Amino acid sequence: MTVDLYRICVRRDAHTSTPVTVPAYEIPVLQDIFGVENVHNADGRRVDEQGPGKAVGRFTPAEDEYTRFCSKYGAARIEQVFGKSRTSLDRLVGEAKAKTKAGTSSGSKADAKAGVKTDAGADAKAAKTGEAGGNGHAAE
Repeated sequence: MTVDLYRICVRRDAHTSTPVTVPAYEIPVLQDIFGVENVHNADGRRVDEQGPGKAVGRFTPAEDEYTRFCSKYGAARIEQVFGKSRTSLDRLVGEAKAKTKAGTSSGSKADAKAGVKTDAGADAKAAKTGEAGGNGHAAE
């Protein structure tokens, strides 16, 4: 089963923004790392205020997203964002799958508040090749 991917721009400093394409449930990690005010949707608006925007693709999540996140971001960071239990992240992954299956993923502020957060030209290549800005998700 697939989940929607969203184009997110992470403002790293005053002169650098990095585009990434991620599933909505990955956005809280980016917000924790870079600050809520530095994570924007493709329209340049803060995700916490306007939601992740329009879906730009889909991908099939790993069987164990918790372990993938721990490998990518570090166990301490994932525990800080989602807690020591896998339950919170597993619930968000399940909700994202259900929204995609039902075709109700809207990229709305409500999705953002629910933890439906998100890593398409340069982003699609980066997602496929693992280059800067990508995370290995291949958009469909």
